[in-house]
Amino acid sequence: MEKRNYIELLDSFMRGKTSIEDEQVLLAWFKSPEAKDEIFLTYSMQWENVSDDLEEDIQIRMFEEIQTKIYESQLRPSSTKPHKRNKWLLLKRYAAIACLLVIAGLGSYYIARMSLYSMKEFIVSVDKGQKANLLLPDGTSVWLNSDSRIKYDNAYNTNDRRIILEGEAYFEVAKDKEKRFIVTANNIDVEALGTSFNIKSYQTDKTVIVTLVEGKLKVSDNKKDMLLNPNERLTYNKENEAFTMTDTYDVANVAIWRNNELAFYGESLEEIGTILSRIYNIDIVFTSESAKHYRFSGVIKNNSLGNVFEIISLTAPIQYKIYNNTVEISESKKVEKL
Repeated sequence: MEKRNYIELLDSFMRGKTSIEDEQVLLAWFKSPEAKDEIFLTYSMQWENVSDDLEEDIQIRMFEEIQTKIYESQLRPSSTKPHKRNKWLLLKRYAAIACLLVIAGLGSYYIARMSLYSMKEFIVSVDKGQKANLLLPDGTSVWLNSDSRIKYDNAYNTNDRRIILEGEAYFEVAKDKEKRFIVTANNIDVEALGTSFNIKSYQTDKTVIVTLVEGKLKVSDNKKDMLLNPNERLTYNKENEAFTMTDTYDVANVAIWRNNELAFYGESLEEIGTILSRIYNIDIVFTSESAKHYRFSGVIKNNSLGNVFEIISLTAPIQYKIYNNTVEISESKKVEKL
């Protein structure tokens, strides 16, 4: 039989129009060394001749239809005798391989474009006043702080593990030397290897803060890479794109927010107000501009909003008023002007 007739026979088989005798001939040809090259050459040329004239969504639907038919052919039941069914399944397997060989030969351009088309995105979002703990498909644990979200797609844990973070999260990364774990936060990528670390990366903040508890981290933007060791904290300024490293940072309190506790290290009341607004889902209003600039350091068990402000007011000359969903902060009248 001529080579061209084999290709025509394969076309008929894929349309379900072959006899048992045809399938036996086709099966024998599949086992020959020249079958692979002939199949690839014929179908890749056919694709090139039509692909430029087809709209992209039609090409994608064709690709997905081929995938579906290949999968269904492997699951299709048969009422034939066992030995005949085995031959039929073997023939289907050869046909599936033939189709996949053609698809693989279309080049990375088509494959990437089609893969992106069928990509599904997963979003885990936490509102203000809430926190969440979740387990990713690879076993990585993630704690999300208030007003935070992570995004990943169904390619996660296939070749690598990539996540987009908006807000604050603490990660305990499952070890897998073969698959990189990368968190994108604003303009930087944080790559971990069997690591526990915290990232604070809110859109409204001027900085992104990465703190390493254990393991190793590589933090990079488009210009440079920074390596972190345990007990180090890296601050990235989003305005001037500069990194600042603190190499003796006390990480004991870096993620105590998971246990409803707060730790402050000299932040201004304006910065603390932004943090508390997210955690308690409240509005904070400063009636005195000078009150914004007082600073506070300490650890607070934030079991109640009133308790938090009461402790802060013991060390900073402010007074506060809580009403409805708002906290009003002003400078204490007892403060003496110099």
